[in-house]
Amino acid sequence: MFARVSVFKGSGEAFDEAATNARENIAPALRELDGFAGLLVLADRSTGRSMSVTFWETEEAIRSSRDAATKMRDETAAKYDEEIIGVDEYDMVIDERGEAR
Repeated sequence: MFARVSVFKGSGEAFDEAATNARENIAPALRELDGFAGLLVLADRSTGRSMSVTFWETEEAIRSSRDAATKMRDETAAKYDEEIIGVDEYDMVIDERGEAR
């Protein structure tokens, strides 16, 4: 499993609207990409920082999704007046998320 972590910095005022956009538009678009395995979005309203983590089944899947991910990330940042702080890709070594409680 592989993960792409994108870090954003904004005002924090549009988190709820951005979360709705992620649920209604970004997630469905990601599900259309081969090898997509999940999406996690984290936000800190007090600092305006947020992170999106996308999960991919294979290295080829994360690699082939780069162009589409870049387009979605750039459009989202522009729409919500956010700065893209960084984008990194990782090989997942441990996954102990379990069931949400």
